[in-house]
Amino acid sequence: MKPSAIKTGNGKSKSIDALRAVADMSAHEKMCFFTVKDSLKYDRWEDTFIYQGRPDLTALTETQRKSFIRGYKLLFEKDIVRRVSRGEYMINPLLLVPTRFEKEFATWNSLPSYTP
Repeated sequence: MKPSAIKTGNGKSKSIDALRAVADMSAHEKMCFFTVKDSLKYDRWEDTFIYQGRPDLTALTETQRKSFIRGYKLLFEKDIVRRVSRGEYMINPLLLVPTRFEKEFATWNSLPSYTP
């Protein structure tokens, strides 16, 4: 199930209702989502956040690591988080809209998505 979306702006683009998406997350999903969110870095040269995070999974306990993996699988199915490369994750730019939306959205669309 994908998160609910609402039309914004000129109606051509969609954004995800972030509050509803987070409220509907399980404990594993929240753990993964906030771990990735907290790993986002601020690019002071471009005055924006880089929406690709590299969380330090080695700092997690084995139980937390398993929870992260379970949460990632569920969030990937919901199209909220995708893996950019090994150890690097990206939050859907329609959920947390970045200032460099076009660039981040192009990167997001280039990543493999869930197909049931």
